Amino acid sequence: DDPFEPDQPPRFGVSLGAVDMPIEPVMDLARSAFVVLPVWSAATETRDPTAEIERLRPLVGRLLDRRVEPMFRIGAVPARLANAVRIESDDALGLFALEESRWRPALEPWLLAFGQRVDQWLIGSQPVDADRPDLATRLSGIARTMGSAVAGPLVTVPWAPEEPVPADLAAAVERERHVLEFVADAAWREGGAEVYEGFAAGARGMVRIVPLPAGLVDDGERAIDLALRAIDAWRAGFDAVSVEVREESLPPVPGPALELAAWRQISTRLCGRRFVADIPIAEGVRAVLADGARGPALVLWSDAGEREVAVDVDLGTQPVRATDLWGRSRVLPPTTRGHALRVGREPLFVEGVSREMCLLRTGFRVDPVFAESRRAPQEGVLVLANPWTRTLAGTLTVLGPAALEISPKTHRFDIAPGGEVRIPVSFSVPRSTEAGAIPIEVEVSGTADEPFRARLSSPLEVGYRKAVVDPSWRLARSIESGAIDLVLTLRVTNVSDAPIDVEAFAGADGYVSDRKLVSTLAPGATAVRAFHFKDGARRLSGREIRAGVHDPESDARLLKRVPVPALLPPAAGVAGVDPNR
Repeated sequence: DDPFEPDQPPRFGVSLGAVDMPIEPVMDLARSAFVVLPVWSAATETRDPTAEIERLRPLVGRLLDRRVEPMFRIGAVPARLANAVRIESDDALGLFALEESRWRPALEPWLLAFGQRVDQWLIGSQPVDADRPDLATRLSGIARTMGSAVAGPLVTVPWAPEEPVPADLAAAVERERHVLEFVADAAWREGGAEVYEGFAAGARGMVRIVPLPAGLVDDGERAIDLALRAIDAWRAGFDAVSVEVREESLPPVPGPALELAAWRQISTRLCGRRFVADIPIAEGVRAVLADGARGPALVLWSDAGEREVAVDVDLGTQPVRATDLWGRSRVLPPTTRGHALRVGREPLFVEGVSREMCLLRTGFRVDPVFAESRRAPQEGVLVLANPWTRTLAGTLTVLGPAALEISPKTHRFDIAPGGEVRIPVSFSVPRSTEAGAIPIEVEVSGTADEPFRARLSSPLEVGYRKAVVDPSWRLARSIESGAIDLVLTLRVTNVSDAPIDVEAFAGADGYVSDRKLVSTLAPGATAVRAFHFKDGARRLSGREIRAGVHDPESDARLLKRVPVPALLPPAAGVAGVDPNR
């Protein structure tokens, strides 16, 4: 009963490894908007292709009747033809570098049979050599030849995402309606959606997701990995994303392949919806907003390992429907704390959300986003943007953190549609504050379309503008006592454009804080200072060291807490040291 509109991009489909696979069950389970059929392989008969064409003709008709677009892949050169023209069978693109008279007679029966029903023809299965000469010219030649039988053919070649697209090929793709198919294997997810930056997206690019090999990890992990890589491709703005399905990856017993069940949810929930924005929800939770003619949806998953994260987030005044990667749905009513979500490693699709309430979370920020730890009060601004098409009025109350002593705490505002308000505040950063991001939390009570209350958060980065500090430690046996000492090394690097004078320091409970000067450190230079902790393997086991640098001139302080694992049973007691020293 899920709504599904395959005519609206982005669309999701399947790319089959063999044409004699059980195609329709795969297509139905994956909820495909298009199917890539491998019509040529090394085993294809080219002398008399009538039987193969007639076997394929009713399948193409059924796909079109169901509004599923067929695409053809010339995956390999048939063996007989490859021998005749003396090229490798897996070099499908190389075939079309030959004179047309050498390959046209073999391909023509397919063009005549399906040219008016199939628009997109993919040449090859493996990514082409990016250094291959005349790629743009070759694609244009194939399109011209096919144009006699196919009205406006879309010629597509596989491409390795790690290879930059040559300028002449990129221009030809845009100008002549060619398509690049980016073959995304499992290793290509490391950079997220950003790895596709600079490539032709939209209608000029498509992505083929190659699942992890069967048996490498369990089926659930394969499905989750597949879904996250598909979300990356969708987020990058491609019009078409397919999953590669090979017969050896299907279950050995009757039943659905788990990755195809996951693909069904990707296809159903994201088809016709475009990426809008990343939405800050909670630490360890990724959330992206999708929107389109079918209304907004929020896609969430956890980066917090195997642990499921419980979050309460205000997504509007109406109940929302949350569907997990396996198709299990539940309706969640709003509560005084928002909608109660449980987010695991697998994506969760939440529909019925308020687009504006989601964007409100992205419209809150701290300016500037960087502050130094020093005794004197500092000035900053809380920025709140109005995503509604009408005036937003209400109050903003600072909830924390209490240690920063942000004041004033409460502010009234009126924000024009699409505008923002800048709220001046003062705060102080205690010297015991560790360098890193600190969440500034506020509660907004307001009225736009209707009254609402939402808790928002934005990070404030605490550090030192002029230097970075890299701590490390090692153990060393004392010649005098025989105890195992701990030696902490601080690498201090000047990242400013002028020399600096700072004090490097290190201390821990039970030890007096030690300071060492770093004088006239040139821009880009690094100074190393070592700090000795006697009997540190025993006395600091399972504890931490406080280390960093202090700028006496500005009173700025950068503090890092260095944890020491449980090396030995700790001492029964240690003398306390003021952590603010």
